[in-house]
Amino acid sequence: MAVSEFNTKNCESISINFSISNVDAMIPGITRVYIDTPNAYSPTKPIFETPSLNTDASIPKTPKFKHYKGLLYFETFLSYKNLSNLSKEEIMKTAKKTVLNYSVFDCNDNHEEFSTSDLIDLIPSKHLVYITKKLI
Repeated sequence: MAVSEFNTKNCESISINFSISNVDAMIPGITRVYIDTPNAYSPTKPIFETPSLNTDASIPKTPKFKHYKGLLYFETFLSYKNLSNLSKEEIMKTAKKTVLNYSVFDCNDNHEEFSTSDLIDLIPSKHLVYITKKLI
């Protein structure tokens, strides 16, 4: 799995945001962000997730948080129940057209955008597309 890198310019704190577009008949569910750090601060709960009133799986720009030079792991879920009459290959083809935008802001509000995914997979039992992205 590829990992994208962000130059924090020696900032201890960063903030992030996430949005999704070109969903093509799939229903956005939720996005969760986890942090895995080299100093053993790796909570099992997400550090951020889609706010409950957002119906587009987005995460607005977060407050600044210490990144501990760790790995950010984004998980996004989309329902493909509306496409269940399509084959698995056609659903994957549709899912791969989805554009995910990840932005990371350093302590001076300089930012870098990423729009690639590391993994797109289907969870057939729940009619979900599972998309991940790793950032350091």
